Amino acid sequence: MDQTSHNTDLTDHQTHAGWSPEADAAAIYQSLRGFRDEKGWSLAALHAAIQSLSEHSPDTPTISLSYLGEIERGNRHPRLPVLLTIAKVLEIAPADLCRPSSTER
Repeated sequence: MDQTSHNTDLTDHQTHAGWSPEADAAAIYQSLRGFRDEKGWSLAALHAAIQSLSEHSPDTPTISLSYLGEIERGNRHPRLPVLLTIAKVLEIAPADLCRPSSTER
C-alpha cells in the first residue's frame, strides 16, 4: 500500500467514525467551560490558578488569559502540555477534557 492510499484510508476511517479535528476542539472547549463552571470559576480565576501553578513549577507552560478564551471558544487547538496543565488545575483527568461537558453527560 503506498503512502497516498494509506492517507486516504485513514481519512475515510476518521470520517466514517465521526472523528474530526473540529469535533475534538468542540469537545475540549465545551468540557473546559463545563468543568470551570462546576468549580464556580470565571475564566480569569482559571487563569490565576494556572499562573500560580506556573510560579511553583517552572515546567508548566505559560498560558495567557486571551489564549484560554480562544480555547474555550473553540478558536484555538491547544497542545498537550497546555491540556495537561488545565486538567491539573481543574483537578480532573486530562481525558475528561475530551469528553462532553457536564450538561451533556
